[in-house]
Amino acid sequence: EVVGGEGERGGGGVLTPAAAQAERARLKQVRSFLNAQARMIKGRQAQLHADQQAWKRNMRNLASSGSAGEEHERMHAIMRKLRHTIERQASTLNDDTEHVQSCFLWLRQLEAAAKAHAATLPPAAHQHAHQHAH
Repeated sequence: EVVGGEGERGGGGVLTPAAAQAERARLKQVRSFLNAQARMIKGRQAQLHADQQAWKRNMRNLASSGSAGEEHERMHAIMRKLRHTIERQASTLNDDTEHVQSCFLWLRQLEAAAKAHAATLPPAAHQHAHQHAH
């Protein structure tokens, strides 16, 4: 159910046309914010993928260098630490992706409810609400 301030609902808990219009505007703002979050996540995914590929290349180069000794061991230790950092970033990114996807699901449900509500408005009220939405 949509939460609104006093005076936004008519009798029986039904949204007034003005409140329905305000609700659509809020949903549009939320969708815009979520779209920005999704774009940011896509950028992070691309960067993480590039980092993973670079790490693999560096490990192959290190393995094929044929060098040994203390410096080689230190380099291996650094590469292991980097792998753990990349794995943590991937885990955080997966969590963030899941969170934004669930927000999109909730938003779609709210949008569907708002659309269903708009379909139940009397034609005059629907026209009035539609005129102010643009």
